[in-house]
Amino acid sequence: MRRRHHATTLVILAAATACGGGDLDEGPIGSVEQPVTVCPGATVVEGIDVSHWDGVIDWGKVAGAGKKFSVAKATQSTDFIDDKFVANWKGMKAAGVIRGAYHFFDFVTNPTAQADWFVDEIEKAGGLEPGDLPPTLDLEWNGNQQSSAKKVQEFLQRVEQRTCRRPMIYTSASFLDPLSPPAALAAYPVWIAHYTNGCPNTPALWSAWTFWQNSDKGVVAGIPAAAVDLDKFDGSLADLQAFASEVTCGGAGGAGQGGGGAGGGGQGACPTWIGAAGAVLEEDGPCATLSGKVYQSTDGHAGHAYTTKADVPAPDYADGVIWNLRFSQAGTYRLRAAIPAGVPDLIAATSYKVQFGGQQALKVDANLAASAGGWVDLGAFDFDAGEGQWVRLGDTFVDAAGEGKTVAYDALEITLAGGGAGGSGGGAVTGAGGGASTGSGGAAAT
Repeated sequence: MRRRHHATTLVILAAATACGGGDLDEGPIGSVEQPVTVCPGATVVEGIDVSHWDGVIDWGKVAGAGKKFSVAKATQSTDFIDDKFVANWKGMKAAGVIRGAYHFFDFVTNPTAQADWFVDEIEKAGGLEPGDLPPTLDLEWNGNQQSSAKKVQEFLQRVEQRTCRRPMIYTSASFLDPLSPPAALAAYPVWIAHYTNGCPNTPALWSAWTFWQNSDKGVVAGIPAAAVDLDKFDGSLADLQAFASEVTCGGAGGAGQGGGGAGGGGQGACPTWIGAAGAVLEEDGPCATLSGKVYQSTDGHAGHAYTTKADVPAPDYADGVIWNLRFSQAGTYRLRAAIPAGVPDLIAATSYKVQFGGQQALKVDANLAASAGGWVDLGAFDFDAGEGQWVRLGDTFVDAAGEGKTVAYDALEITLAGGGAGGSGGGAVTGAGGGASTGSGGAAAT
């Protein structure tokens, strides 16, 4: 990101504890420390960061110029979306550039609302996939507001709850150190901004940096702007790829949450490859990640299900369960979700979200109350072979009558509905039955 008016602070979201746990620091950011100078190691990887200011980018030429990664601006506060973000997000992926997204933070606006705004826009652009950089927070401007550590940590924890990705802080020592940040922020990897031919100054909290924005005057093939920000990753390409693959909602089940003792599996940890035989993935198994709030346990498929209250209007997917899917065979697969019997006040209208075949994630409305004790049909979708596809059920209500009703999370069934010729470009193939109600195909873009 270009430092146009102020010293820059970017936070690439990195988790202090798994799934955004940990106490918030209630105090203001407060005693000034001196920066330290930290040189890179023997190997670095070159990249850039961009926004709408950089124009329409030819990502193939950027890749050809040897830039291995890029971070693109997505959002700012809760009322701005970078109009080049979707094109940049898809273009980086298509060109083989390791991609990331950042949010410009506004200290005046609710940090949780900003985090949701940010993650929603990433999801609308196709969502995070294995190998993408973790989401990034840009803190370069505080609007003359008291810079509260609590606000920063609330944003970071919320993003991690929703993505299971390890957030990071991009900052300059000149911006951050005068704010006297609390030691808790040191748990987040740091991306520093310091334009120098020598070794960069690093904020006093850190003894090492992960990324370094070393210039705002770069000239790179494929970038129409006169100058673009240049960055370095401290390590090899293999190190960068490993960093981009890290998740924080542990693979064997997380910490218990409330009375339900919830601890679903970690994103990307699914051991099941889905093919012609199909699969049933439990909500408390290694292919599912449960995030956020308090859940209760109840009887369900294979003896267990989770429940919670619907308190977020669709299409925000806030908290809930995400089933991470891995396909050994591309094809048209039908999805059904088990709905436990005997759950009081079960919601009639909530929504699932399905990411498949390189398409924008689609929303599928479903009537859980009408399917209690059975299965709700979510429709059939063209899935690609490989990873990075998922199904999510949040704590959402579709209409006002559903607010405060109970959402139930139980098993997900995947069966091969058509031959192995599916793949990207397919879309939702068959309409949803059994209570799903959105659109003729059972799914609608959100």
